[in-house]
Amino acid sequence: MHILLTSNSERKSHLLKKGLSYEGLGCDFIELKSFMEIDKDRFCYDGVILHLSENDDVESLISFCKQIKENMIIIVAYPNANTPIDSLCKGHNIIVYHKPFPLRRIASEIRFMLFSQMDNFKGDLLVVRDLQLDVAAHSVKCRNKTIYLRNREFALLHYMMANRGKSLSRNRILENVWDRNANILTNTVDVHISQLRKKIEKKDKKYIRTIPCSGYMLD
Repeated sequence: MHILLTSNSERKSHLLKKGLSYEGLGCDFIELKSFMEIDKDRFCYDGVILHLSENDDVESLISFCKQIKENMIIIVAYPNANTPIDSLCKGHNIIVYHKPFPLRRIASEIRFMLFSQMDNFKGDLLVVRDLQLDVAAHSVKCRNKTIYLRNREFALLHYMMANRGKSLSRNRILENVWDRNANILTNTVDVHISQLRKKIEKKDKKYIRTIPCSGYMLD
């Protein structure tokens, strides 16, 4: 999962980026003026967070994003709610947030929109046998019991349930649940899988399978 955060204020964007990282969403930063000069052919991000001020040309920026990539996920973080900006940001893949920015909701919405593009995605409520994940409520129930998951564990389970029945390599999981700067040489995926198993599985109830020489599968 690769997200680009762009703004005229590096300091304010740093705070936003730091907050999103706590919610399990990593992103790279680029100044707005540099973003407008970006090479479209080399753009490698799944979506963009436009951290804007009232002086920025919202309509032009959104139009530019759409030209870069079809079905670009666009999150607009705008300071003032009393403006006609919402009418400018129409589209199933565009969402506007006003201060104070709900970081957990932003991170969940981005994951939801990314996973909704997958062929086997069924909506914001994912169910595998008696395991249930509610994206909107950011909650997980297993055997009708609410399970507490850390943000990264929730994102990992969300990704695996959205890809139910598919063998997922460690690199693929890192790329979609962590970010492009994750160290592929670490065992962080295995550690989080182990933690997740302890919370949702019992001796007679297994959800996550280890695929030898490949990765993991949830079914």
